[in-house]
Order: sequence, then C-alpha cells, then structure tokens
Amino acid sequence: MVVISSGCYKNGWSNLDDGGRGIGAFDDWSTLSAMQYYGQTKFLLQEWASWRADRGLDVVVHSPGPIKTALGSENVPWPLVPSYRLMLALLFPTPD
Repeated sequence: MVVISSGCYKNGWSNLDDGGRGIGAFDDWSTLSAMQYYGQTKFLLQEWASWRADRGLDVVVHSPGPIKTALGSENVPWPLVPSYRLMLALLFPTPD
C-alpha cells in the first residue's frame, strides 16, 4: 500500500479528545486553522498506515514535498500575486 502524506503531519496531535465534537467537526476555516486540520489529517493517516504495517501489510508512506496547487492561493495579498505565481511556476512541480 502506498500512502501519500505530507511533512505537515508534524503539526498533528494524538489527543483526539475535542470536547465530544468529533474529529470532523472543524468550524474555523481560517488559513492557519485549515493548515492545522490538514496536518491533523496527515498525522492520522500516518498513524493508520503504521497500524496497518504492524499487522503485516507492506506500507510505504511518501511525502512528495511542495506541489503546485491552489491550496492557500486565495489568501495571497493581491500585490504579491505575480511573485506568488512566478514562484509556483519555477519551484513547484505539478501534481502530474
């Protein structure tokens, strides 16, 4: 099994006691909180992959690094948009 992860898993946490709201009860979608939730999902994914590996399944967890996507682009201040687009074009590979 191949699991696509992210270095953002380091921002995840193992204490799932969120006051009874449930893991999917995200209510703050600011950029910072969205990235924290993204890190949490990647953390849980890696925990699940480790659990599967402990039960005999061959598991590879891969983090491809930064990829050219629209994630977070709506929060780039308009004066920086040209520089942001240039940075994406020059430094980030496409998902393909």
